[in-house]
Amino acid sequence: ADTIVGLTFYTLKTGTAPEGFGGMSGTDFVQLVVSSNGEMGQNGIGGKNLDFTVQGGDCDEYADVYMYSGGPFLLQDTGGTYPCMSYAMHQLNFATDISFKPVDTVGGYSMPDTIQGSNYEAFYTGTFVNWDSTVAMEKTVYAPTGGADSTNFMIQALRIFSYDGASHSNLVIGEIIDWDIYSDDGSDNVALVTPNGKVLCFRGTDTVDLETDTTKCQLNANRLAAQDFLGWYSESQHRMDSCQNNAFNGLHGMYAGHNDSMLFVDDTLIAKRLWDSTLALTGIDHPEADSTDLHLAMTFRHGFTLGAADTLTFFSLFTSVQNGTVEDIEANWAAARAWYLDNLRPGCNLFCCKDTTGNVDNDPEELIDIGDLTGLIDYLFITFTLPVCMEEANIDGDPEGIVDIADLTGLIDYLFITFTPPAACP
Repeated sequence: ADTIVGLTFYTLKTGTAPEGFGGMSGTDFVQLVVSSNGEMGQNGIGGKNLDFTVQGGDCDEYADVYMYSGGPFLLQDTGGTYPCMSYAMHQLNFATDISFKPVDTVGGYSMPDTIQGSNYEAFYTGTFVNWDSTVAMEKTVYAPTGGADSTNFMIQALRIFSYDGASHSNLVIGEIIDWDIYSDDGSDNVALVTPNGKVLCFRGTDTVDLETDTTKCQLNANRLAAQDFLGWYSESQHRMDSCQNNAFNGLHGMYAGHNDSMLFVDDTLIAKRLWDSTLALTGIDHPEADSTDLHLAMTFRHGFTLGAADTLTFFSLFTSVQNGTVEDIEANWAAARAWYLDNLRPGCNLFCCKDTTGNVDNDPEELIDIGDLTGLIDYLFITFTLPVCMEEANIDGDPEGIVDIADLTGLIDYLFITFTPPAACP
């Protein structure tokens, strides 16, 4: 861990390294630097940004940044001209009101720390507070170290609670990431929703192809990265049922937007722009198709009242692909989701799908009918609203858990044609 102007930065690494860096293969690990004020990426420091260069796994040594910077944001409408705001993206200090500020141990709040689990390492940021020290956050980022399919993703748990013991209304809680996946033209990226509607991902861009520039070792369009929502709970819910909201419900929205027209004016992030954009853009079907400098905004809550005794925890994943496809991003999503359920919500995946798949609309009687068909069509083609239990939508029993047109065909076949039962639950 390194300390800069009072902040602690810790570099997490996935995967295993039995022979050290010199013996690593191209996909054995990725790294991400995380700060004690919630910032990730350290403004594109290089080699610690979910890229693949440090271990020699990328054919282009300059492709050393995927996540330039990211972290949580908090807005509050207090009736003024602009909302109040604190955010972590691009903030490598805490000298201004826009930065979250780490706190000391007074009052029992803890300092940054590392955690070594049996199959992960994690960095805990300690407590950091907003502009007026009324609301606090804590972040723990987990880097799986088991190898195999757990090398290209990390899992984040973000906690938020009242710091001054009072309730706080009209809050927006979320996270912004400035993706700068390596491209021919600087930081210009493209955003798209993956074919099955699971993930809003970002990819690099190319101005020349491999035949035009023979020194170019791969297409940047094959470099991809994403953040995605996994689940959440309040402390009271978790005490009553540790599996509350483990199936991705509860997210307000997630969108890709232009940095210049949607967030910044002369390199200053405008709170009103962030408030309006996060209010208006819900779901995950708002990609920016043109090539430009993009950010991802994930909104956990909008217009929310945080009670004096509330503590909310939001889980999300970060993943990247060095030379692959959106299907690889979805495979990483499935692996990350399984890791999250097994390690951070143990036992919760046992109660999702029951007996056979097909109960897409989460009918309490486990009936499979036209309502499930409607729900699956809505997820695949209309609002892209995730089913409460994704396993129930995997009608054809795809071993990677991919839900697509084949599952819709299978459900139609079961309901109206051959009546062949859906696949058994995994």
